Amino acid sequence: FTDRGYRCVALDRRGHGRSDRPCDGYGIDSTADDLAALLAHLDLTGVTLVGHSMGGAEIARCLARHGEGRVARAAFLSSTLPFL
Repeated sequence: FTDRGYRCVALDRRGHGRSDRPCDGYGIDSTADDLAALLAHLDLTGVTLVGHSMGGAEIARCLARHGEGRVARAAFLSSTLPFL
């Protein structure tokens, strides 16, 4: 994607990779809020969000809680959405 001029940002989900490992806050609302905070912190607009598995649920909840103002498109890959 970067070869075609796209900027790619990967979210290091709470409790995974190099992120903090708090004792709580792993619910779908918290992780959706983390995604919204990242988009705001980086001041991203017109983004395409791609979520696989639980990542798709986080995207759906983020859009429901925070609106679509920064998001142009969303792709859900093998996702279980929270409202199904």
